Amino acid sequence: MVSISKTPSPYLSAQKLSAQNPNRDTQSRAEKTQADAGTQKALTVDTVSISQEALRAAESAALSVKASYWQKFYAGREGFSTVNLAAAVVDPGAQPFSQNRPFAEVAQAARESIDSRYDAMRASGQPFDHNSSGGRDIYTALGELDRRALYAVSSNEGGLFSKREQDYAVSLMRQQQGNAMGFGSGPTSAFESHADPHLGDHESRFKAMNRFLDSVSIEERATSAEWAQQRASGQRTVERMARERGQEPEPFTTENALLNLLQEAIDARRARIEEEGLENPSDLPQLLDGYEDRIAQALEENRAIFNLS
Repeated sequence: MVSISKTPSPYLSAQKLSAQNPNRDTQSRAEKTQADAGTQKALTVDTVSISQEALRAAESAALSVKASYWQKFYAGREGFSTVNLAAAVVDPGAQPFSQNRPFAEVAQAARESIDSRYDAMRASGQPFDHNSSGGRDIYTALGELDRRALYAVSSNEGGLFSKREQDYAVSLMRQQQGNAMGFGSGPTSAFESHADPHLGDHESRFKAMNRFLDSVSIEERATSAEWAQQRASGQRTVERMARERGQEPEPFTTENALLNLLQEAIDARRARIEEEGLENPSDLPQLLDGYEDRIAQALEENRAIFNLS
């Protein structure tokens, strides 16, 4: 048997009340209008304009928090910030120094920053020392630069940098990549207290490297042969490890012409190693021997793909 409730409907009760008090509907509507107006007033929020400088300062502060662990690996002189070098470990695409300016302007700003720090060190009575303990003065001189600005130095954008300065930038960029992979690359004092975040898991380490490389600036991804070689090697390593676990690697495609060329070169090299039974891969010519013409072509393709002048 189905039991039917005899509880009066709220809707019917409201009708009865309305019939008993014909002014009630008018009164209710007025009360609702008044309540809505109060609610609207309560929800009204003043608009606050935030300057670009304030936004950049906030972003820089957030990056500093993320990079706090890695700052000890980029220890410069006291009073000189190196937070941008450390920040690139956790966010290589961040541009606290470059600020999305044209690449030529980034190079000019990097030149001015490095010179300013040379001058400041000289004024302190202790000029820049290439052989300073733990690389302290190198971290100090380039400490204001983000990853994109480091690439401007390493690639000698505009012909503004000495060979030694280019080498400093290359070394710092490799250190950032090593740190992103979980290695304690840097001064011995920092390395001794370092804990590997990947706990020895090499597949996790190389996946982290690939994510890091995928996040660097457009200029580096489009025109750096070292970037392409590292990224191609990292991809093939992750794929090999997946197959060793009996799993099919996730599909990977890219429009980057230079990266595709490097992957082809790595595959061809490995095929020759297996075919010729070489125990020492260094017995083969350099990875890109015979690819010189195609490298230039790939670079031109990338400049068009990434809209670089």
